[in-house]
Amino acid sequence: MMPKTNWVRLAMQQYRKQALLAICLAAITAISAALLMFTSGYLIDFSARMPLFAAIYVPVVLTRLFGISRPVAQYLERLVSHNWVLHYTSVLRQKLFIKMKATTVRPVGEGMALLAEDVGKLQNYFLRSLLPTIVAAVLAVILSLLAGYFAWEDVLVMAMLLAVQLLVLPIIDKMRAAATIKAADQSLHDAYIGVNDAILGQRDWVLSHSEAGFVAVATASWRQYQHQHQQLVKHTQQRQLLSQLWFVLLPLVLLWWSSMHLTQSASLANWVAAVVLVIFPLAEPLMAGGEGVVSVVGDEAKFERLQALDNASLQATTLTPMPSTFQTLTLDHVGFIYPQAEHALLRSVSFAVHAGQKVAILGTSGVGKTTLLELLEGKLSPTSGDITLDQVPLSHYQNREQSLFSVLPQAPFLFNTSIKANLLLARPDATDDDLWQSLQKVQLADLVKALPQGLETPLQEAGLSLSGGEQQRVAIAQILLQQKPLVILDEPTVGLDPALERDLVQTIFTALKDRTVIWVTHHLQGVQAMDQVVFIADGHVLLQGTPQTLLKTNTYYQSLWQLDSGWQSWMHD
Repeated sequence: MMPKTNWVRLAMQQYRKQALLAICLAAITAISAALLMFTSGYLIDFSARMPLFAAIYVPVVLTRLFGISRPVAQYLERLVSHNWVLHYTSVLRQKLFIKMKATTVRPVGEGMALLAEDVGKLQNYFLRSLLPTIVAAVLAVILSLLAGYFAWEDVLVMAMLLAVQLLVLPIIDKMRAAATIKAADQSLHDAYIGVNDAILGQRDWVLSHSEAGFVAVATASWRQYQHQHQQLVKHTQQRQLLSQLWFVLLPLVLLWWSSMHLTQSASLANWVAAVVLVIFPLAEPLMAGGEGVVSVVGDEAKFERLQALDNASLQATTLTPMPSTFQTLTLDHVGFIYPQAEHALLRSVSFAVHAGQKVAILGTSGVGKTTLLELLEGKLSPTSGDITLDQVPLSHYQNREQSLFSVLPQAPFLFNTSIKANLLLARPDATDDDLWQSLQKVQLADLVKALPQGLETPLQEAGLSLSGGEQQRVAIAQILLQQKPLVILDEPTVGLDPALERDLVQTIFTALKDRTVIWVTHHLQGVQAMDQVVFIADGHVLLQGTPQTLLKTNTYYQSLWQLDSGWQSWMHD
């Protein structure tokens, strides 16, 4: 088992001086604010009894001093803390990126997105959770010790009040909300699947005349998530209200304490207002500390993906280069379950893809088709079973997605540059003849030649100057230039009308006739041209075989074929 990286301890050890300086400056900021109120309260009491400037000169000077020191210390604290945390996380990003390039955990593009998200969470964790919690703890210790200067009983009273404020209330609320937080995360995941199903199932809506039912099912999880989110907001508001009400006890206790200790003489009475007012400026850091405890306690799972990337990178040196050709790609009882999920998404999926074959993977959204592709590409690793390439586990190879696979996604991304530059991203050493040949195979050569600038014609960001079908054809041309043996098609015809979809499917399989193709699709348009059909339902292979055999012998496949054929006829009519 790989040792876990303690990101907090690592940051504290590597940047010990900056961390301590930031904590000290934050504490000085709070103490300066408290002393500003303290001297102001003393000044008010003393000047009311003895309104002579010479007598109150020192409190006036101290009031000005603390009034200046508070914003100065706060500015320096923000400067030092942000410099420390941002420098640490920038070095961490660079370190993990370098490691990620040597591992098969994820392709660089998606990995960078995860780094931006997860390291950003770590960054906010330091600045908004950990630092305020430490500062609040320091202030709590100082307040308790100051109270104990007069009597040890005062230490216990102050420590108890602050412990409830900083620990008891946040932890109880965290325990109360834990189940709701987990359920909300699951509901949000289900809502995404439901919306995706609704979009991809528009044809079924029309054919079954049950739009209302589809909408109700698709939005049920979202409504549940909104309800759970409101519960979490309510929990937070209740915790904050209770925390503020509890904080009111602090000045009341100080007022009682002042009446007990500072009313024996007129000179001591000058300190009553000072002692009571000192607690109010500390409300902000103490409240922030309580909120920080909510994030700090029990949130080790926040950085699981960073931990997985860090652990996986340790194994990268044992991997071997990926071969450029293969004979058989085999999935042997492959299973996968996402972290913290209650049920496995894939269970015992088995089938084989031979070189040169065209395989269609069908199933409704949410059954694990895209997850299966991510397992093949190396973005994810199976939790059970194995994926082998010519009997060698795929996990033993480095950079498998860079040397074996080309992927045509649902929405290919084209950059705001020329057609030529976008094509050269696929193969930088390609000649103009290579580019024209690839465009010819995808039936775009005539269109590009008719443009005034030809290959130098600029494309808008994301290829918006092209139609959806033309964008996909440019992406197919990129795949042809890459010359990789296995092409993965991740529902590339989603959102296209049936006529355009039929033409694009024909273009794809004509251009890729010499390649091995794994095609994920949600309906049967073009499936008859496949060598093998694999239908996934409830996490396992429900039916498998050639489309011709399934159409003759399998009643379920026949019903799917009739439904899809009915839709096509309806659209053409």
